[in-house]
Amino acid sequence: IPCIHPAIKPDESKKSRRRKSRKKVAGGKKSHKFLPGTVALRQIKKYQDSNQTLLQKLPFERMVRGHAESSLSKGPKTIHFAQGTMEVIQFFVEQKVTSLLKMAVEWAVYAKREGIVGKDVQKAWEVSFPWVPQIEMEAPLDDQKLKGTNGLVRLGRQAGAKRIGKEAFPVIRQFIHSLITISLARVIRYIRYRGVITVGTSDLEKS
Repeated sequence: IPCIHPAIKPDESKKSRRRKSRKKVAGGKKSHKFLPGTVALRQIKKYQDSNQTLLQKLPFERMVRGHAESSLSKGPKTIHFAQGTMEVIQFFVEQKVTSLLKMAVEWAVYAKREGIVGKDVQKAWEVSFPWVPQIEMEAPLDDQKLKGTNGLVRLGRQAGAKRIGKEAFPVIRQFIHSLITISLARVIRYIRYRGVITVGTSDLEKS
């Protein structure tokens, strides 16, 4: 069921005050313009009703495999993922990111803002996920990666965020990086105990 915070819902009295001056396009027709926040609320309802993964699968899989290879300091130099394990990892990560952004929305509403910013996500991380240490990313993020592509905006809509500031995206990406790093470290510990090089769903459940 879509859950939108009452504080970010539009004022019903403003709906009747439509702007009379609209720009004319070719042919003499007036261009339709939605009220601010209408499209965002529509996307919130859409993605909260969806049960599919929202992050792009191939970039996410490459990121997980890269973290797995970098975590292998001893023992086998490569690990394999059984069929279906990537989907389980992605569902797990998206669930935690959505929970983080929901808490960030609460902090933004507490600060009387409709959109979340970086300090809201940081505060939600410190309060709700103290078991996820803040691990610094090796490569700095360039400006092209701060635009919310790769499903981060969709996850924000699923969490009920009406607006997401560009300074919040590096914090979200750092949270995903830290979450995957600590999760894969536990998974590798279990498969080494079993003496195998393939990650299965049972290893994910145990970790």
